[in-house]
Amino acid sequence: MGNTDSKQGGQDFKSYMEKFIDKGKVNDKLYGEGKIVQSKASKITMFVKEYTTNDENSFKQQIKKFDERRNLKHPNLVELQGFSFEFCF
Repeated sequence: MGNTDSKQGGQDFKSYMEKFIDKGKVNDKLYGEGKIVQSKASKITMFVKEYTTNDENSFKQQIKKFDERRNLKHPNLVELQGFSFEFCF
């Protein structure tokens, strides 16, 4: 499920996020709460959204949505670059 390069868990994800500069929080009508980050290396700006659930079915549905959104390519759409997840029982 998901992009294997994007799968980061716990400490790995925190280490990965050290490659970015936090530019502040945002509450977008479409995407909800998240934060804007900028890559230290490439200077690309991205929106980071956290999704939390303890329900396995809800988790699987969200992963399916991310997979579908990653395939959407259009100049007027925000492009999903990848996602990371950690599922805890």
